[in-house]
Amino acid sequence: MRLEEIEAEWEIDAKIDKTQLSNEAIKISSLQGKYYKWYVREILQLKGLDEAINILKLEKWEFYTQGPTKETEARGWKFPGAVILKAEVDRYMQADPDIIKANLNAAKQKEKVNFLKHIIDSLNGRSWNIRAAIDFEKFRAGG
Repeated sequence: MRLEEIEAEWEIDAKIDKTQLSNEAIKISSLQGKYYKWYVREILQLKGLDEAINILKLEKWEFYTQGPTKETEARGWKFPGAVILKAEVDRYMQADPDIIKANLNAAKQKEKVNFLKHIIDSLNGRSWNIRAAIDFEKFRAGG
């Protein structure tokens, strides 16, 4: 699921109909379930991306320390040319386009996970907000 899709859903679900506070209170648990399902899926996807990054880093480390192979050539990996000293391998890996792309994908996924966590936290506090609104309406009505 794309971040924009989650944002659009939350824009709708975040609204509270002040004239139907009891119905809004009842909706909380279904909204929590909806966003928690998405949260679990997205966090598992993030864990998969993190593991893929670890594997990619190992493969790139072997590539930079041991040189190109037929497999790495088939992947389109370009060896810088001369022998790379082990002390310089980290610099090459930090600037490696494949690793950068994988890290950016993981960062986007982390933002989705963080956004969903924020939504869940907001929903957890929604019942208190609704109760406060009901109490305020009672106070305004003199009761």
